Amino acid sequence: MKRKMLVTGTSIACCIPPLAQGIIPLEAVEKIVGETAFESPQTLWDQYSVMYWKDIMPQARKTFFLLVEAGKIEQPSVSDGTARDSAAGIWKLGSLYLDTKEARDLLSISSDFLSLSASERDTILENLTGEELEELVSGELPPEVAGIFPDFAILAKVISSDELYSMVINRLKHLYQSSVEDDAAHSHAHIMRILMPFLKDRMSKRSNPQRLATKLTEQHAQGES
Repeated sequence: MKRKMLVTGTSIACCIPPLAQGIIPLEAVEKIVGETAFESPQTLWDQYSVMYWKDIMPQARKTFFLLVEAGKIEQPSVSDGTARDSAAGIWKLGSLYLDTKEARDLLSISSDFLSLSASERDTILENLTGEELEELVSGELPPEVAGIFPDFAILAKVISSDELYSMVINRLKHLYQSSVEDDAAHSHAHIMRILMPFLKDRMSKRSNPQRLATKLTEQHAQGES
């Protein structure tokens, strides 16, 4: 199963450099919605390339016009008079606003995790710690994630932590074995953000996620023996 996350840029000036430099993959961008009101992409390029991108002009030109040709540069101020506020973060994923580093890390961890087979993902989920699981059941979760665990806050009052965490893990396994709609993709983004420290710590110690899952499988088997 592959679940591809796409980010939306909220600032043309700020989003082009990390794309041109390969920090954010171009294929991971759904669109960039600017606060600009230029009559044409060429006019936008003529001004912004000098103001913001002069140090990376060749890469920026290629990136900018690839996005223009793909219809991925939007200016709501031109079409309907409204503008997009980028103050909360220049990358948007579902209801999350992210800076470039967090967007890069989230996309990278998600790609590594989702490239695993279902059984490898299950093994990683089974090794989640109480800290991550507790945040999924007791934290202030956004609606996209809260809907996946609607009954857990109540159950936490009547069953043991081990039983509750087992239910959370099973719910996560089911989520990552099922087909994905847009709302589930947004849930995935929030879940990856919560689990990112756990996944990043373990994946950084391996050259690829398959070796990580193999190691965790071995550890899990040893724990049952």
